[in-house]
Amino acid sequence: MRIHRIGLSNFQSFRGEHELDLRGVDLAVFSGPNGSGKSTLAVDALRFALFGTARGGNLDTAVTEDEELGRVEAEFALDGHDYTVSRQRSRKGAGKTTVALLRDGEDIGGGIAETDALIREILHMDDDLWTTTVCANQGNASAFAAAAPAHRKQTLEDILQLQDWAPLAEAARTMEKEIIVRQSALEASLEQCERDAEKIPQIEAQLSEAHRELADLDTILHGILQDLDALAAEREQTVGNREAERAARKELTDVRSRLRAAAEAHAAADKRLDSLRSQIAERETAEQQVADAEAARARADELEVARQQRETLTADLDRWQERIRAADDKHAAEIERLDADVRHEVSSHTTRGLELGRQVKEREAQVAVLGEVPCTQAAEGEVLAAQCPLLAQAREAEAALPDLRAERDRVAADRPWADAEERLHRAQQARPSDDMRQQEGRVRTCLEHVAYDAAEHEAARNGAAQIDDARRLLARVEAAEAQWTEASRSEESLRSDLEGLRAREAELTAGLGEETDWEAKLAALDKRREEGLAQQQRVQRQAEIARAGEGSLTEQLRVARSAEAKAEKLRDEIGEVARRARLLHILGNPQDGAFSRAGIPALLIDQAIPELEEAANDVLATLSDGRLSLELRTQAETRRGKDVRETLDIVVFDGQAERRYETFSGGEGMRLDLALRAALATLLAGRAGARCETLILDETAAPLDEEGRAALVECLGRIADRFGLVLFVTHVAELKDAFPCRVEVTKDGGGSRFEVVR
Repeated sequence: MRIHRIGLSNFQSFRGEHELDLRGVDLAVFSGPNGSGKSTLAVDALRFALFGTARGGNLDTAVTEDEELGRVEAEFALDGHDYTVSRQRSRKGAGKTTVALLRDGEDIGGGIAETDALIREILHMDDDLWTTTVCANQGNASAFAAAAPAHRKQTLEDILQLQDWAPLAEAARTMEKEIIVRQSALEASLEQCERDAEKIPQIEAQLSEAHRELADLDTILHGILQDLDALAAEREQTVGNREAERAARKELTDVRSRLRAAAEAHAAADKRLDSLRSQIAERETAEQQVADAEAARARADELEVARQQRETLTADLDRWQERIRAADDKHAAEIERLDADVRHEVSSHTTRGLELGRQVKEREAQVAVLGEVPCTQAAEGEVLAAQCPLLAQAREAEAALPDLRAERDRVAADRPWADAEERLHRAQQARPSDDMRQQEGRVRTCLEHVAYDAAEHEAARNGAAQIDDARRLLARVEAAEAQWTEASRSEESLRSDLEGLRAREAELTAGLGEETDWEAKLAALDKRREEGLAQQQRVQRQAEIARAGEGSLTEQLRVARSAEAKAEKLRDEIGEVARRARLLHILGNPQDGAFSRAGIPALLIDQAIPELEEAANDVLATLSDGRLSLELRTQAETRRGKDVRETLDIVVFDGQAERRYETFSGGEGMRLDLALRAALATLLAGRAGARCETLILDETAAPLDEEGRAALVECLGRIADRFGLVLFVTHVAELKDAFPCRVEVTKDGGGSRFEVVR
């Protein structure tokens, strides 16, 4: 199992939509302050999606506060397939959870219970095994190491899928019981077969006597059958003679009937020839009627063309007249618009000239004040004049007066309406409808030259309507001519047949004499045959009885010989069944059978222990700088020291002495926990059928010092190639830059969010 993508929607502290793409990532750190949502993203989201678990066991806590709907979608690859699990929780009402499972894009899920069971079957693990092996955090990092030996062993059995062997052992025991029952049944059948085989000599003697009796009866029956065959041949000859006479008399009756029919047919043929003669005589009349009707139709077609031409030209004439009226109306409207433009420009120009004249007079009146104001005459007038606003306005008017006079004179001399006046003149001279009137005249001339007479057209159509009747009359004449030759030959043939039937009637009448009493002859032969058949039946009944006895003896002999052969096979089968029963006992025996916990599963655990120890010590050597190593022991002495018991103890060597795991705590205990957890994940990643190529370590570096953290980073880099994906969650800021990929998680008033830094 290799995680590819995690999608969140209103999940715990992640409000809104978020997506984490882990394709191409093999080792990544989730960094950020405590409470930012790192574990939510790396741990809680996957557990909720895959197994439907939430913190505190309350699924409503999976939904972001104040939101109604939360969802997690996880994509992962496993054994060549791409899977997508989408789990959604609604807090509406009593709350509702839904889950969907896709494999290679196809929906393979069902209800919640069915889909969850299918996910566990695909992964070959449940939430407990996931948190014991794949996902380690501060709360469960020692879940395996601190567990009881039985629980440790159960964890290994779950990883190695040894639970599948128990059904095999039970099946072997069930099959052993069934085979023992079958063995008893086979032995009973063998006894019966041996008793049946003892009868073979007696049956063979009885069968030989039955063969001799059947041979005698077959000889007698053969003679009877020969006599019956001779009687049958004689009777067949008599029946043939009778049927020949009957056939001749029947033929005579048939010939006389055919003779009457032939005479009637010949008379009908003569009558048909007379009818054809009268029809052939009407050819000239029919041809003339056809010619007249075709001429009328041709004239009607010509007049129809003329009528259509008149209609078309009349319609064209109406269209041209309408277009002439429209063009004239448009021309008049254009002249009216241009005239209005000229009047408007003349009026605007006149108004402008008057306004300029008024302004010139006003300025001239203001300028006249300069010579009339007294303050300009006194010595102090210059000072007063400089302060007088009236004089200031007069001076401004004096300065503007030349320009105003020039503008007035220019406007008086200008004629801006000249162009509009010219356009009006050209429009008044133009006649846009003249070309249309010429076209109208040409259409009218064409219309006058089209000759059409409606009465003549109607008469021509009436004449053309007679053509079908004329053609049918001509067709009847031609058909009569075509039939004449055949009718003549038919009449000749009928006359020949009539003469032949008359000759055959005379021949049959001469050949038949008095009728023979064939029934009396056949009755005598049938009586002799019945006597022979009665004798045949008596002998056949005797033979059937003898043959039934022979068949019964043959069947008895077959059964006896079959029982003899079956007995031999049963002896071999009983031996094989006994051998299989012994083999199944060896496999299913609950104490020491091959499928029991003490059998193959125990061997598989023993084989996995060295691999687990090697993987754990490889990690532990890095984390402890070679100071620590561990050993997993599967057997221990009992308290009395006389026997051994099954266990799974963890023994640690610290370079000086052997110590039990339980005596370690703090940083060294965490090193041991991480080493065992990495070893379990390595074992899980290598199993067949459901490889788990993912390892998640959540805040496992907290108890470690700076040296231990550096060793942990080095160790993760070394073991990353054993997995498809290793995710390390930590709040320690010094570690966030020690990994090739970092998922930086932050949280503010809007919730948690993350950024991927490579």
